[in-house]
Amino acid sequence: MTTPIVLTPNNAAKVFKRYGGIEAKPVTAEDRGLAIGIYGPGGIGKTTLAATITDSMLGMPALLLDARGNTHVLASGYHDKIDVLPITKFSEVERVRQDVMRDKEFPYKSVILDNVSEMFHLDLRDRYGAATQIEWTQHSATTADVLQLVRNWYDMTLTAPRVNVVFVFQETPEARTIRGQKVESRSEIAFNKALQGQIPTLVSFLGRLYQISDTPPYTRMLSFAPVETVHQAKAQIDPNDPAARDMPLEQYNPSLASILDSVRGHEPWPAAKHTRPGRGQSPQTPPAGS
Repeated sequence: MTTPIVLTPNNAAKVFKRYGGIEAKPVTAEDRGLAIGIYGPGGIGKTTLAATITDSMLGMPALLLDARGNTHVLASGYHDKIDVLPITKFSEVERVRQDVMRDKEFPYKSVILDNVSEMFHLDLRDRYGAATQIEWTQHSATTADVLQLVRNWYDMTLTAPRVNVVFVFQETPEARTIRGQKVESRSEIAFNKALQGQIPTLVSFLGRLYQISDTPPYTRMLSFAPVETVHQAKAQIDPNDPAARDMPLEQYNPSLASILDSVRGHEPWPAAKHTRPGRGQSPQTPPAGS
């Protein structure tokens, strides 16, 4: 029978293992910020949905990096919860991140990047000019820039100040063949193929926002359901956390506050708030770009 090791100040250095100068540690349930990406067609309400993260005490106040110029839609409901930084150059996004890291008393709990697709186009313009024909090698450089942008901001959820980060993306419809199956209507984040394939690996959640009704009140759906032939999706949860486990992958009248409170706050999912509209109705999968 093996005798358990009792840690003391004298033997701790021998017990802890270091490889490559890095200390090996046991798995823990360390708190971290929420890293979530949302995408959908223009005008569907992505900015408004991103702002709902401040409806949770774990998400407010928020700093919004505005590269899109439509934050006026938040003026009535979120003027006291969100501050806006106008972004006119791609390089400004990284300078903001570095200042956040240096700020030991960063006052915001969430950062919203609205939107990353527009930041990508700012990078193209800043590198090569507004009227330049973009070549493949130039696209390759901006692809690396955007990947680094998303990775750097994702890292902010893991280390101090452990903020929540919401990445807003545009959507593009695609028609392609996947595993031998021709897909006529597929929705993807509006980037080149390299970014479409790699960005989902850098966030914890990626959901598509779309409309499931054609008449008022125009019910919206946020879908994390991994339906590969319809849209990109991702949902990383702790399967041992009952609150996160009960969170549905298809959410009616979505709110990022509900997700944040369940995943990070371990509160029960507010099912009544996101009840399916009408009895016997089921969500309809809309055509891409609708």
